[in-house]
Formats: sequence, C-alpha cells, structure tokens
Amino acid sequence: MLNFREKGFTLLEISCTLSIIGILAAIATFNYSGYRNKASDTVAQEDLRQAYSSAVNYFMDYPTGILTSADLQNYGFKASPNVTVMIINGRLSDLSLISSYNVPGSQIYIASSQGISQPGASGQSSGEPNQGSGGGTGASTGQQNTSPAGNPSQQQNLATNQDVVGQCNQATLMDLMDAYRTAQGYLAINPGQEVTKDDLLAYGYIPNENVSLVVLNGTSSNLSMSANFNFPGTVNYIIGPSGISSFK
Repeated sequence: MLNFREKGFTLLEISCTLSIIGILAAIATFNYSGYRNKASDTVAQEDLRQAYSSAVNYFMDYPTGILTSADLQNYGFKASPNVTVMIINGRLSDLSLISSYNVPGSQIYIASSQGISQPGASGQSSGEPNQGSGGGTGASTGQQNTSPAGNPSQQQNLATNQDVVGQCNQATLMDLMDAYRTAQGYLAINPGQEVTKDDLLAYGYIPNENVSLVVLNGTSSNLSMSANFNFPGTVNYIIGPSGISSFK
C-alpha cells in the first residue's frame, strides 16, 4: 500500500496539470479565432477589389449610369460564400462599395477612388483596388488598429459603423434630391397631375437600389418625399416645400 501511494499522483499535481491544459486550450482557441477573422477579412477585401473592378468596367460603357448589384454580376463579379458586398453610392463621381464577411468579429471595408480602406481605422487597409481595364487610382495603406488576436476594439467598431452610416446618409440625400428635381420637372410639364414613383422612373429618375424612396405627396403645391438607406443606424430624410428635415 505504501509503495502504491508513492507511485501515484497527488490531488495538487492533478489540479496543476488540468489548469495548465485549460490555459493552453484557451490560448489555442483565442489564436484560432484571430486567424479565422483575419482570413475572413482577407476574403472580404479581395471580393471588394473584384467588385470595384467590375464597377469600373461598367462605367466604361455607361459613364452616366447608376451601378446596381445586377450590373456587377453582368460584368463578371460573383461574391464569395458568406461575403456581403453592398453599393453605397452607384454614381461614377461618388462611387463607393462596402464588403464584410458574415461572421462575428469581421470588419467592414469600403472601396472608393481613394482605394480600399477600413472605415474608422487610423490608416488605410490593404492597398489599391484592382481597377481592371478601367484604370483609376488607389491609396497605399497602413496598419489597422487591432488587438493581438486581430479583433478590433469596440471603439473602432463604433467608428467604423459611424463612418459607413455617414456615407449612406450622404447617398440617401443625393438620391432624394435627384428624385425631387425629377418630380418638379414632371409637374412643370404636367400641371394639375399628381406624380408617383412610377412617373419618376419613367421620367428619368434612376434610384439607388439600397435607398427606399416614398412619395408622400405628389401634388405641385405640397410635393414631399421621404427616403432612407438600407443600413442600420441611418437617418430618414424628408424633403418638401420647406426644405429637408431628418429623423431616426
């Protein structure tokens, strides 16, 4: 019995061993999560480059058009599984697209004439978008503000969303004012009638596919419309005879 006890493990030794194994498992899980997020972000950035290249090629053929997701597909772009690519502004002069991988902890990236960047970060991200045959410019990029595992801080996530929301709001205003001017032109030629959204489309208004526009009053005396962008946290705008107002 005495020899058996001498050859066995004490409770303290077993507890220490289990604690070490638990710590090593936690470190491995933490690092794996960081590497997975980095890989996901890389896929999202590459998809964004390809989408931007397709957009540039589209504008080579339709310089006055407004880009849609269908146009990207027609010009060869196909998103990777679990990657979301959204057009913020589909006009050539203000072209901007965003992408993100649909897993917790992934980043939002935006592509514009300045290159691909992580909104809200201290520097640009991974370089120039692939312009394809359309040419264009891009900015060189620096390091992202991330934790050792590659996950952004909560403050940076907030800044990222605020940056994207601001661009969405700007695109909404552009779309709303374009629709309002088109309605005024329609009513000037068709006095006494009430304009509808179908009339706007027939009269040359090209909508942003991610902006929801509603004609509140289609008469010339009280013409008013509302619009908001399909992105969390964006503002609802109303335009009418007295000007533009906003609410959330």
